[in-house]
Amino acid sequence: MKTNKSNILVFYIATSVYKEYFKTYFIKTVTNLFPNDDKTIILISDGLEEYDNMKLDLHTKIVRKEIIDFPYPIINLCKFQIVEHYAKGYNTNIIMYFDADSLIFSKDDEFWENLKDQMIEQYSERMFFSYHPHYLYNKDFIFGREYFFPKMGQVNISNIWNLIMKHKCYIMTSFFMCSPKALHYFVERVYELSKLDLREIRQIPELSDETYINVINICDNILDNKDNIYLEKYITINPYIYGHYQHLGNGGKVFENNFPEIDTLFVNQKFDIGLKNKKK
Repeated sequence: MKTNKSNILVFYIATSVYKEYFKTYFIKTVTNLFPNDDKTIILISDGLEEYDNMKLDLHTKIVRKEIIDFPYPIINLCKFQIVEHYAKGYNTNIIMYFDADSLIFSKDDEFWENLKDQMIEQYSERMFFSYHPHYLYNKDFIFGREYFFPKMGQVNISNIWNLIMKHKCYIMTSFFMCSPKALHYFVERVYELSKLDLREIRQIPELSDETYINVINICDNILDNKDNIYLEKYITINPYIYGHYQHLGNGGKVFENNFPEIDTLFVNQKFDIGLKNKKK
């Protein structure tokens, strides 16, 4: 299916040590993303000024924006608000966000056209997220602990984790894509949940934005059938052996597409968490 050419906004936040991910991994593979469409990489950073207004190829340019290096997990908690703020003023129908430790695989034109059609035509009201990649390697994977879940009206919070385990639907928020309209809904929901928790129990969830999105998914989609999230297997982790991350540093193997044969995979993450651990 051939759709019209799009102007896609790609958001990438890189502060402190995370800037090394951008220079070593992301910039080398971002041109694989929708290669026939115009892309503006919104690089939000406390450095990397040298990349402002750089053109990577005929369809890909970088615009660098300033941000303060907040302590973890402030930026994670506010990522939806940050993305929406910097998206204002751009004419786009697709917004994408990638965590710093991301690289993108090359896919054929049909893959990108089908994905674009899903976001623009079929499910334009939904936010696209990825299942946690642990499910790729063990479909019955049980996470090691229950994370703190926020207050959510009259919903019995103790059941949220059980529902996540039952439906095998734990979401990874290190990547998302959507229309500007769909983004705004989640901006408002995460803001209200975080405000409620900070006011009433003075606590931020351990995984901040990821916890809130999983709560919203259970309450909106599992319990209320709102269909405002589209879930698919987009993210893999490299390399992953017998339940453990095997860190390769800057080794070339992180760029290889040698993963489970699932057509929807196109993002590789968690391949070098040494830098991330320095920040946390």
